[in-house]
Amino acid sequence: MNKYLAVLAATAFLGAGCNSRYDEGFDAGYTQGYNSTYSSAYSEGEADGSAQGTADGSADGFADGRVVGHGEGYEQAYVDFASEDYQQGFADGDTQGHAQGYSDGHASGSTAGATDGYNDGSVDGYNYGYDRGYVDGNADGYDYAYSGNYAVGAVDGAADGYNSGYNDGYDDGRSYGYDNGYDAGHAEGYNDNYSYGYSDGEVYGFSEGEVAGYEDGYDSGYDYGYDDGYDDGYDYGWYGSSAKSTNPAVALAGKVNADLIDYSSLPKFDSKSVLESGTIVFNHADDGTVDLEKLGALKEQHYLNAMGQQIQARFGLSKQSAQKVAVTAHQFNKLAGSRALTAEDASAFSKDLIGFDMGQIETAVRKSAKGESSDLKSLVDKASQNMGTSPEQFNKILTEIFY
Repeated sequence: MNKYLAVLAATAFLGAGCNSRYDEGFDAGYTQGYNSTYSSAYSEGEADGSAQGTADGSADGFADGRVVGHGEGYEQAYVDFASEDYQQGFADGDTQGHAQGYSDGHASGSTAGATDGYNDGSVDGYNYGYDRGYVDGNADGYDYAYSGNYAVGAVDGAADGYNSGYNDGYDDGRSYGYDNGYDAGHAEGYNDNYSYGYSDGEVYGFSEGEVAGYEDGYDSGYDYGYDDGYDDGYDYGWYGSSAKSTNPAVALAGKVNADLIDYSSLPKFDSKSVLESGTIVFNHADDGTVDLEKLGALKEQHYLNAMGQQIQARFGLSKQSAQKVAVTAHQFNKLAGSRALTAEDASAFSKDLIGFDMGQIETAVRKSAKGESSDLKSLVDKASQNMGTSPEQFNKILTEIFY
């Protein structure tokens, strides 16, 4: 315990000694710092205060001086201008100015008024006078011109009217007289010479007409007779003898050809209409064969088209396939009309038509009737491909031809 109290006592002693030395140091430092900065801070404060004071004093002094100076100047000016001399000068100036202004204004106004009045009066007077003068002058001029030219117009009008009337009357009279004279003369001349002219014309006309009629009739009869004979001969050569053969193959091909196309129902080629239409020119000269060739070509194309249309309608083939069959049949007919057909001709016709020999399909048909249909089915498939149709459609063709 005693030891603890001793420590506290030592601590208190040291604290009191330290505080005393701090105060001494603080005072000494304060004095030195104050003295060293006071002078420079004073100088700076003096300069700043002088500048600020000058500025503030100048502003306040200007405002106060302006108020005082304005009052004094106003009073002095009022005293000066209110004096007797000023009033007298103002009155004299006013009198002289009014007199001079009136004189100048009157002179200027008088001149301008005179000019404007003259101009306006001149325009109005001119218009008024022109209107009255125009009316009077127009009336007097009309009366003068009318009276002076009436007599002249009457004389000229009488002369012109006479001349026009004379000319019109002359023309009408001449025309009327000409017509009457012509009609009378024509009738008399016609009656006097009709009988002579008729007799001469009858003799001459009969002679000329007889020659011309004979030539025309001969040419026409020749054309139509030749045409009919050509048609009949061509038709017989076309399809009249295609199936007349003792050769079995040829007879079969001819029978198929005859059953394939109904030649009797084909529309007849009208050569007369072709000749009359001018499609070709039929001559009787040496080169007439050229025209016959044209006629034959037209006829051949006519029958080919008719055959193709019939085949297409009967068997339902396409236009191209039907035309191919028609051409094959036509070539067979032409060959039959030119010479006796052979087995080779019949075979070629069959192959062109269906793709194989006609005897093969005849045999297959007979076998099919006995129940063996495989060969016929194979041939039908091949033939339908060659003709460009279906097997069902070709069966229809077989039924038409073989059954």
